[in-house]
Amino acid sequence: MIVSRQVYSFLKIVECGSISRAAEQMYVSVPALAQQIRLLEEEIGTPLLVRSHSGVTPTPAGSLFYDEMLRVTGDVERLLSRIQALALQQEPALTIAYRSSFDQALLYEAFTGYQQRYGRPLITYPCTIDQTLQHVADKRADACITSLGRNARASGLRLVPVLALEPWLSVPAGHPLAQKALIEPEDLAGMELVLPQAGQYDNADALTEQLDRLGVPYKVARVMGGIESDLYCIRHHACRLTVLPSPTPELVNRPLHADARYTICFAYPPALEARVRDFALMLTECGKKRAAELHQKPVDPI
Repeated sequence: MIVSRQVYSFLKIVECGSISRAAEQMYVSVPALAQQIRLLEEEIGTPLLVRSHSGVTPTPAGSLFYDEMLRVTGDVERLLSRIQALALQQEPALTIAYRSSFDQALLYEAFTGYQQRYGRPLITYPCTIDQTLQHVADKRADACITSLGRNARASGLRLVPVLALEPWLSVPAGHPLAQKALIEPEDLAGMELVLPQAGQYDNADALTEQLDRLGVPYKVARVMGGIESDLYCIRHHACRLTVLPSPTPELVNRPLHADARYTICFAYPPALEARVRDFALMLTECGKKRAAELHQKPVDPI
């Protein structure tokens, strides 16, 4: 194994936010997985995770290690696939960058379905949301699955909309909004919203634009990072906006009646139209099926 098992274990733990959940998904025991992390921290020389009763969160060093190792493992997988394709005289693999927290049912069906139907090599390249477009620009990936539609268009990439989800507002159980069945934008007046930094998520930017149009006063505590930083902020702020196909277990979730749909798109350079066409068709097929399962409206064409 070119990349150590401890590294892959660390990535899975951060993705799951819990050692026990990661152990369950990896079919290993919790003590064995915890021991791998201890060995990794000893080798690096600094703690990578902060343990608590609600799960684990990466330390600053752990966050840096997570981001960089996502890139490294993606590079390694792409290299191995190209070497194997060369040995078998196959066409080069199609490399797709994506954020690992995207809808897993959608991604799994698209990735496996493409290879089964077309018999072509495919490399899936998990990374952070802000890295999806950058990896395409750097030619680490041929294309990406992203929620940064605005930025993708500004970069000259072509977009294929795949799945659009209605937004959910997640709040602590004791919050007044937890008593409402449906949240209107006007209900957020004077609230402090925990949102990603401007330009990270189209839906979050669309919400603040809508509040501005309505003249609804609000405060925004912008954060950068994944679910771990969001969960940290929920413990220190009134509420946060989250866009999920299903409720977050530890929070009270209510649908938000706002013009801020979360659209997952397939983005690629125009020059790769012929290479990515089959995968784009497979991905949109899976998106339609997933939307029906989630009782969502069909995706809007771009």
